[in-house]
Amino acid sequence: MERNQQKIKMRVFFWIGVALVGLASTTYLVQYRQIFQKRAAGTRASLTFPSSMPEQKTGNTFEIPILLNTDGASLSGIDIVVTFPQSVISLESIKPAAAQSTSLKLFMPVDASNNFDLASVKKKAQQTGRIEFGIMAFDPQKNMILPAYAGVLGVSNPLVTLVFKANNPTSQGVVSLVNNKTTQGDCNLLEVNSGADILNSTNQLNVKVTAISAKDTPGGSKLPPKTGRVTD
Repeated sequence: MERNQQKIKMRVFFWIGVALVGLASTTYLVQYRQIFQKRAAGTRASLTFPSSMPEQKTGNTFEIPILLNTDGASLSGIDIVVTFPQSVISLESIKPAAAQSTSLKLFMPVDASNNFDLASVKKKAQQTGRIEFGIMAFDPQKNMILPAYAGVLGVSNPLVTLVFKANNPTSQGVVSLVNNKTTQGDCNLLEVNSGADILNSTNQLNVKVTAISAKDTPGGSKLPPKTGRVTD
């Protein structure tokens, strides 16, 4: 236990050090995860998708927000790990919504200018079907640690929004927030005082993609919409 606590402290100081010296172009939270002590039991902290979303037509772009409930705890950092069927949908963009409205301003990895390196996340996502990035209560432009975040981020003001494109028809395109609890490579919510991962629950969302029919093409009844939004 003592050794685990020492590793946890080292992890926190590593975060701070990376952010302060402006490295992290290839070094970020999810590459060095899983030093955190797991103690999700007893909390209700969650990372979730909304419960459902509309059916998508091939060629559509659509958004899936990630929602956060800290269950009253204060978070200094977050791991996001999402799996998706890359043969069916592709990751187009990531909107770091919390950076505009909370102290969770540092989205990692970052580029040489300390901006979120979306390109590297997208490249890996399309190769592996896994979206991996970290979030921290830190201002990368001012090199300043910010207060830990506690609260609820819902559909109208999410933690982050994933933007996908529907490419191939399927009735079972499952997008999942990974929560293995005891193994490597999953989501984490790092509580600031204990250094523990307090994540209790995540969920998955089924994305149904259908082919464009004659009525959806020019000369038919209508064109497919450009975007689709999930519903809570």
